[in-house]
Parts: sequence; structure tokens; C-alpha cells
Amino acid sequence: MDWLYYLLEANLYLLIFYGFYRLFLHNETFYNSNRYFLLLSSITAFLLPIMQLGFLNPAPVVDNVLFPPPVLYTAEEMAKLAAAPAVETIDYTTLLYPIYLCIACCFAIKLAFSLAKIIRIWKKATKAKSGNITLIELNEQTTAFSFFNLLFIHPHLAEKQTVLNHEMVHIKQKHSIDILFLEILQVICWFNPIIYFIKRDIKLLHEYIADELSTSKGMQKHDYAMFLIENSFGIVPTPLTNQIFNQSILKRRINMLNKKRTAGWARLRLLLALPLAAGMLCASTMAFTKSYGYIDLLPEKVSLQTPDKKVSDEITMAKKGFYSPNYVFDENNQYKSLDQRLIIINGVAVKDNNKFYGVSNADKILFFNSKNATEKYGAKGKYGAVEVYGKPTVMTYQPEYVIADTAKFPAPNPKKDQVKFPPPIVRQTNLNFFAKRNYKASSTHAPYADKRYILFNGKPVSDTTFWGVFNATKIKHINSSEAIPTYGEVARNGAVEIMGGIIKYIKPGDAVPPPPVEPPPAPKKDQIKFPPPIIRKDKTSFFPMRSVDKNGNVIRLDSRFIVINGKKIEDIKTFYGITNATKIIDLDAATAVKKYGKAAKYGAVEITGNNLKYLKSIADGPPPPIETQVKFPPPIVRPDKKSKQTSSATKKIAEQVKRNQEVISATTRQNNQLMQ
Repeated sequence: MDWLYYLLEANLYLLIFYGFYRLFLHNETFYNSNRYFLLLSSITAFLLPIMQLGFLNPAPVVDNVLFPPPVLYTAEEMAKLAAAPAVETIDYTTLLYPIYLCIACCFAIKLAFSLAKIIRIWKKATKAKSGNITLIELNEQTTAFSFFNLLFIHPHLAEKQTVLNHEMVHIKQKHSIDILFLEILQVICWFNPIIYFIKRDIKLLHEYIADELSTSKGMQKHDYAMFLIENSFGIVPTPLTNQIFNQSILKRRINMLNKKRTAGWARLRLLLALPLAAGMLCASTMAFTKSYGYIDLLPEKVSLQTPDKKVSDEITMAKKGFYSPNYVFDENNQYKSLDQRLIIINGVAVKDNNKFYGVSNADKILFFNSKNATEKYGAKGKYGAVEVYGKPTVMTYQPEYVIADTAKFPAPNPKKDQVKFPPPIVRQTNLNFFAKRNYKASSTHAPYADKRYILFNGKPVSDTTFWGVFNATKIKHINSSEAIPTYGEVARNGAVEIMGGIIKYIKPGDAVPPPPVEPPPAPKKDQIKFPPPIIRKDKTSFFPMRSVDKNGNVIRLDSRFIVINGKKIEDIKTFYGITNATKIIDLDAATAVKKYGKAAKYGAVEITGNNLKYLKSIADGPPPPIETQVKFPPPIVRPDKKSKQTSSATKKIAEQVKRNQEVISATTRQNNQLMQ
């Protein structure tokens, strides 16, 4: 929408300039001065919006700014944020551009038709050359008009020197350029009626100038006026030409012809236009929110105020030319910038913040809050803006992947006036350095793979058996764009400067060092969240868990995903357990789901062995546990005191109770073994 704001602002200034002309200059007889004023004011009206006075623009003051630590979210939280429905609103302002363009095209076509009409007359008519002027004979109308160096005239009027003198004034003073300029301006600003009034007054001034010069060559003003009256009726004016006989402006021409000349001092009124233009320039700078103020006539540097001690270090780093956006890694371990501000580097906006990791060595970095950024850049700056000036070095590597569980989240719902600017990347002093190597899971052999130029206290490392160092006091990582100018082509992959007095070298025979920390590889999800599986080497038996009711009926089976030698147990009801296993591994729910899918959402058990023995019933299980291990004692059966004889019904009840006790004992043993 910047184009629309620009047009509206320019047309507002055009209205003010024309109002000044009508108020102070309209009835004065210095016609050439008025002509130049209208032309120059029309051009100035379109130049003022792209100018500004920087010292008048409210300077963005970085005051009471919050510099929070990096906000790191887990994959689940990132998924929730991504799944939040986006509210889409219809922006009716997008329809303004095609509507404006269609109407402007109509006016452009009209202008093209007017030009084509003149060209058609020029092609068909008889032509004669007189110096630089081309005389074109008109037979259809008894009139005369000019267009640049073309003089269209009827043969009868060609014999009259007055007509020739009048039209030669138009040709010599290039009045056709004025008219063509205003016609083009009308195509652009078709919605502004002031353009029509300016075009009318310009044509009128052209005739005043030609009339004044024609009567100054010996012809009386009264005779000249009568000549105009006799020849002006029945003539149709042409839009792009200066026509001597025009009935619509005849009365005003005669009045101005007989008007008393304006005093010379009255031309000083034109100087009043200078403070008027200066006032409009000040208003354009202070009152309008725009991003098209490309020319700063009196710029002033924006100062960073640091009233808060807590942010003094961060602002100091920004003054030194460092800036890095806040970021997270999504569920695919891809870098994602959290900085929604508009980032401008040397006047060019960063298109994708997710591919921008920061800058260093900048000459100047300015932070704008949402209010100031919106005033300067429009809707693009609604989240704030960062301006970087100079020749910064863009960081081509991604920052470290940080485990999300260690992240500290800021307080929710910050206030609108709390502009959050993340600090530049300040890396903690790294006392250890490990050279990059190609690690293989199958062995500890790791060939040297670090192609960076590594230096110890200023001396380069050339030994490929170098593993790393401990106890360094300072380690500096330099990307290729900075390293090449310092060390040459040997540092085309970057450089590492290691300094320290007591440095301990890692020997090739030592344990394989961890992966390098600069730039860090993004760890896999199972390395972050899921603990290692529990391997029970001392257990050779496994019994699935079961729950029974008071009658001994099984009411709940083991819900875990049980795998024996790579094959899943399909029917858990008929599986009572195994013995003689060589290895039993318990997997938690998260690890099991990653390995076996949703079927293992309650966890999994992996059993391996060559001579496994399957139990055929609960009774085939291990011996009963010792008394202290029993958590659920058998129920106490109290015989009926009134019944002295044992009937067949009581015998059946006793047998059922005995079976229940056996089932409960077996279940208790299984639970105790799992607890061990």
C-alpha cells in the first residue's frame, strides 16, 4: 500500500500549492512566472514525499528494553503452536491497485487517441517546411493550432500575420511540453480534480503570454480582441494543442489583455512558496508514517540510551556490531527463527528470517519497537525492526541445538510496550576443543575430518592425528569469510584460534571424544528424551502380569508389547511365561513406540534365548515366594458355626477357595519377581 500513501500525500501537496497560486498569483500579469510556478510546484509535490529531515523524525530510543534469554520449545510445544488455526481476514485494500490501474489505463488510452488524431491529420494534410517549423494545411476547419514544431493552419488564416505571430510564440516557448506533462500527470492522478484545474490554468497562461507578445508588435489591443471574437465561434478545441481561437476562454483573455500591469514588487510573493514547501517537508517527516522517504536531507544518527544496568552489556555488544536473532529447533531439528521483526541490512530487507542467523562487524545496529517501526515501514514493521548498516558478515552456520528440557521460558503475556530484543550471540568460554571426526557406530575408529585451519597460540596444526585439547583459556571460531582475508586460502573452510598457557592434548589412544561443539550437530530425538532400555542380564525367567478378582478369574492381562526372538506374542491369554532366557530387555513407552509403533504404547519386553522353555499354565511357574514377599494374604474362610456336617455344597466351596488361593499365590510371585 506504499504506492497509495505516496500518491495521496503527493496530491495533498499539489492541492496546497494550487491553493497558494489561486490565493496570491492567479490575477497577476507576470504570466511566465505563474507558468513556471505551476509546473515546478507540480513536480515538487511529487518529490516532497520521498524526502525527509532526519533530525525531525522521532528517534527510536532503546529504553527499558528487555533482553530475555533464548526461548526454547519442545517438539510438542512447537507442534501446538503450528497447529493453532490462523485467522485470515479479507484485505479489501488489495482491490484498490487493480481498480486504480484499470482507470489509469482508460485515461492513457484516451491520451493515445488524441495523439493518434494529430498524427492522422499530419499524415493526410499537405505539408510545407519553413526552417524548423512544419506548416500543415487544414481544409476542414478555419482555425490554427500548434503542437511542438507542427503548425496546423487554414490557408485563409495563413495570410494573416497576427495568427502566425501568435502560434510562433507557442512553438518557440515549447508550450506543448507543458500540456503533455500535465496530460501524463492526469493519467497518474486521475482521481484528483486539482489536475484538471491546473491544466486549464496552464493553457490559459499560454494564451495570455501569446496574446501579450502578439499585441506588442504593433497591433492594437482593441483590434486584436475583435479579431479573436470574429474567428472564435464554431471552433472545437483540441486537448493536446494550443489553439488561438477558443470560445470558452475568450472573455478571460480579453479581460487580461486590458488589465493594468502588475507592479514588479508583486513578484516577491513567489518567495512565500519557499517556507510553504519547507513546512510541507517538515510535515512529511513528522506527521506521515511512510517507508518511501528515501532522501534524508538532514540526517541525524539515532543514539542508544542505556538507563538500565541489566541491558548495558547487550547494548554494548550491539554497538560493537553483533546481532543474532532468537531461535528454536523444530521437531525435524530444523533451525526456526523466533524473531518476527523486520530485519534490514543496508536498506535491503531479509526475506526469510529462518535463513538468517545473525551478523557481525556491522558499523551500526538500530533497534526499533513496533510503534516506530510501523511509522517507518508500515505494516511490515508491526513486530519491530532491526536496521544493520555497514558491511556485516552473515553467519552461514546454524547455532547450537539445545536440549529443550533445559530451556527457561519467560513469563507469559508480556506487555505491548515491552519490546523484546534478543542479545547477540555470546558464546560461553569453551575450555575444551575436539577436532571433527567421522564417527561410526560399529567401531571407535574416527578418521580426521576437520578441514578448518586450527592454530595453537598462533601456530598452525598440521598433524592429522590431532584429537583435541583441554584447559584452553580462549577458543575463537572464525567463519570462512573472515578467515580467508587473515590466513589465505588455507582457511577457506574457516579457522579455530586456541590460546592458553597450560593446554592438555588428547592422545589418539584415548577414548573417542564427543562430537564438536562448533557448529553443533542436531542430536536425534531418541538421544534427547528417551532413556536407555533396562537390560536384565541376571533374569532368565519372565512371567506376564495378570490381575484376578476375588474368585480367581483373570480380569486384566499384561498390556506390554512382548517380543520373543524377534517375534511378537499374538495371544497374551495363552502365554504364561518362559524360562532359560539369555537376555530380557524392558523398554519404556516412549522408546517402545519409536521402535514398534503405537501397538507398544504401554511399553515392551524383548526376550532372547536359544533353549527357551514355555510354561503351559500358571501352576508351571516358579515356586511360591517366601512369606515376607506375599503382599496379598489368602482370604480367611470361616466355617459356619451352625453347620456341623459337611455337605457336598460346602466341599465344592472349599475346593473353589483352594484354587483361588493358588491363583493369587502365583500372581503374587510374578509381581514380586518383576519388582526385583
